[in-house]
Amino acid sequence: MWTRTFTAHVEGDGSPTTITFYREIPGGWKLDFRDAQGEHVANGDRWVETIDDLVLQLGNYTNSDPKWRTEDGDRVSFYAAVRECVLEARTS
Repeated sequence: MWTRTFTAHVEGDGSPTTITFYREIPGGWKLDFRDAQGEHVANGDRWVETIDDLVLQLGNYTNSDPKWRTEDGDRVSFYAAVRECVLEARTS
């Protein structure tokens, strides 16, 4: 089982990239990096254990501040997305 998915579009390595993340319950965080054609970028399918690892992976990939959206297209801050994932995991 996993939480709701959050997505952002960034310029990664000079080309448009879609980043998606969610929290696996129980478990860690799933990160997915795809290019404009929908293919995984190098090492684009990642699983990390902690929120620290999630932030480090995102920071290592892009210097921009991604604008995150819910599955419904609503804008959400990174903090709000992570908070929702953590709280949902605790109640599941």
